Amino acid sequence: MELKILLGLLGLLGLISSAVAEKKAVAEEKGHDLNVIFKAKKMSLGVYFVGNATLHNEGLERPDYEILKLVIPQNSEMASTSRFDHAFVVRGSDFKFRVKVIVTENTDKKTEGDKIVHPYEFTIKNIAFRGDPVELKHSSSGFIWIEGGKQVTHMTDPFHEFTLRDGEKDELLSIVLKPSVNHDEL
Repeated sequence: MELKILLGLLGLLGLISSAVAEKKAVAEEKGHDLNVIFKAKKMSLGVYFVGNATLHNEGLERPDYEILKLVIPQNSEMASTSRFDHAFVVRGSDFKFRVKVIVTENTDKKTEGDKIVHPYEFTIKNIAFRGDPVELKHSSSGFIWIEGGKQVTHMTDPFHEFTLRDGEKDELLSIVLKPSVNHDEL
């Protein structure tokens, strides 16, 4: 009886491994879906790739996975290629400012006809759980405060700029999503 249970668990583990390998193979074959432009404002920033958010939520991504992608000096910008569902953590040189950024494909059926205009879902999470809220400026007049541990998601189009500000209204970070192009064209 125990042997049947063990064999069943091994079979299940094999299926999970195959599914993860298949998802990764499809993603590698695809290249990248978009480019993310990170603009440091008030301070230098570190940008870390923290894996695939969807796989993480399904328990299929390594916990505590981080790769330093970019170190952006104050008042500078840098670009990173990205696939849908990839997540980045941005940390400020003051060690207080830290947010998580996730870009997914907009699959909301209510906007399917508008998909070309709003192909992205942009999520920003304030991961400073005991820190100050950050203000997300998402249009010329629209803004929202994001408390520690909370997140906001917007459906958006390419080239739309999102800016994060601190309590003094100083700009800390701007992010722009651009369609996939060769890195040399950025």
